[in-house]
Amino acid sequence: MALFLIMDDWGGFYDHVVPPVVENWTDGTPMRYGYRVPCLVISPFARAGYISHELHSHVSLPRFAETVYGLAPLTARDAQASNMLDCFDFNQAPRAPVTLPVISCAG
Repeated sequence: MALFLIMDDWGGFYDHVVPPVVENWTDGTPMRYGYRVPCLVISPFARAGYISHELHSHVSLPRFAETVYGLAPLTARDAQASNMLDCFDFNQAPRAPVTLPVISCAG
């Protein structure tokens, strides 16, 4: 199982990194990604404490599923997207689940 927890697009926080140009429109106007958004990868096979420095996008999520399940890409954009596999180590022993304590709201 893998859970990708992605914060809402941009959300108004400051990012000092200028979004990269992904492609150019037919008139030469650059098309850019938006500002970076945080993403947590939660899985028994996620790399502990890992920070990915690859260029991922929201299109990387369907690309991940296409890669894992051997599916054909839906579009040219997801065919070129990263598959987020750098965030995983499938050779490691699966991590044990973390049980969170039950918190009572009763007074």
